[in-house]
Amino acid sequence: MPCQHNICVTSALLACVLFTAVPARSSPDSDYCRKIEAYARAGKSRLVSEHSKIFFRKYPRSSHVPDVRLAIAEVQEDPEEAVKRYRVLVEKYRYYSRRDYAQFRICQVRLLQSRWKSLEKESSFGISTFSKSRYITGFRRCYILACVRLNSLIKARRECASLLNETHDYRTMAWALLVMSQIQKKTTGYSRDYINSLREIASGFKRSDIVPSALYWLGDFYEHRNDHNRSYSAYMDLVEKFPGSPESYMAEKRARLLKQYAPVRVEYMPGDMILQNTEDIDIRPERDIPEDRGNEIRGYSLSIGPFYSLKKAGEIKKLVSEFGSVKIVRLMKAYEIYCGEFTSRDSANTARIRMAEELGINARIVHISNGKRKKYIYRD
Repeated sequence: MPCQHNICVTSALLACVLFTAVPARSSPDSDYCRKIEAYARAGKSRLVSEHSKIFFRKYPRSSHVPDVRLAIAEVQEDPEEAVKRYRVLVEKYRYYSRRDYAQFRICQVRLLQSRWKSLEKESSFGISTFSKSRYITGFRRCYILACVRLNSLIKARRECASLLNETHDYRTMAWALLVMSQIQKKTTGYSRDYINSLREIASGFKRSDIVPSALYWLGDFYEHRNDHNRSYSAYMDLVEKFPGSPESYMAEKRARLLKQYAPVRVEYMPGDMILQNTEDIDIRPERDIPEDRGNEIRGYSLSIGPFYSLKKAGEIKKLVSEFGSVKIVRLMKAYEIYCGEFTSRDSANTARIRMAEELGINARIVHISNGKRKKYIYRD
């Protein structure tokens, strides 16, 4: 199942919850149930299947029927089959004590599948239905991640702020702050608020398991500014302090590429001078692309997306319509919005800044060129 880096920090924070044994009053059906659950914990799917059939024949009215059904769901190799069986527990066994866990497992499957729309729906249901559950923070994390991936940044920011206000858990606070920093990056680019949020995480939450991600994004920030010494230093510090973490492998690769600039190790934690020299909204291009392509530049536009549903793209289209003509373009697996036709890069930058400040949307500048028979769109 797919796993993307922007979301790699969540793998440790949303780890699978293991089975706990059923309460211990001994009876033939409870003993048999514990036996099936032991097979499930060991991953012995064939034995779970065989013995669960026997269990259902012998004890059709047992109070442990949902526990056995949960054991069957846990050993499914097909994610969709697992979701189907968890859903039966959620919908058909309203008084089952582990119904909230079954719903959380559905969310975990959708997270690992990167099924963001489905994850948003399932986690929202979990939040509203199991507000007192031990998994409520897990539901909220899943909901926030889904909103970020669906570009519902206002909802994601609101839920993150609510989580920060209500929790005193160290790891949850660190996680929420990291997600808030990525929302900040999406709305204002490599901005002052963005780098300041990374500094707060890296210096204030040194014992949390999201520090590797914070260090990686610090290195990425400096690399974006062509500050090769600080970028290299952040990457190498990550590699040395957190070997074996997913971020360390990517940092090591980026550090190797930086060696062509003969970088030296320096202090990389952002100080006041770096913050002062960082824009409120970063309007520089994400990467430089030569202007001369043998085609005539017709103008500039703002690109927003991608969006994974036409409905969501339509909602954003309404929001940005005041910035000029808006077109939705279908990509292979998503949709992208192109907004406005500007005669100069400066006027496109001005619109981009307004869009970020007023709507919280971080657009990208593209320039439109005319070839002999076709129109080309290039990202800056």
